[in-house]
Amino acid sequence: AEDGIRDHCVTGVQTCALPIWLSSEPVLPIESVRTSYYLRVTVLDQPGVLWRIAQILSDAGISIEALIQKEAPEDQDTATMILLTSITEERRMNEAIRAIEAQGATRGPVRRIRMEKLDG
Repeated sequence: AEDGIRDHCVTGVQTCALPIWLSSEPVLPIESVRTSYYLRVTVLDQPGVLWRIAQILSDAGISIEALIQKEAPEDQDTATMILLTSITEERRMNEAIRAIEAQGATRGPVRRIRMEKLDG
């Protein structure tokens, strides 16, 4: 390693260069990472859809911290929900997202953003 920097590669592609002193820190597998998430879900605009999504999250042990759903335009049959979840493991969120996408009222994939706290 030159200048105290070590390249880390994933399937042959350089993803970043880390100082060697950071490389001794344990790195969790992504499935074990614990964080909260923003989810964007496009769904059919009909009664019961929010309940089904909330039930799936509840069954996975995930709470909804905040929710925004704007009224769908009259000429559309879909609505977009933005949810902020409680802190959970990536593994549980992956399972919940698969169940949400499979339940029949979603249109397109669930989009997620992991919420990271960088202040220590």
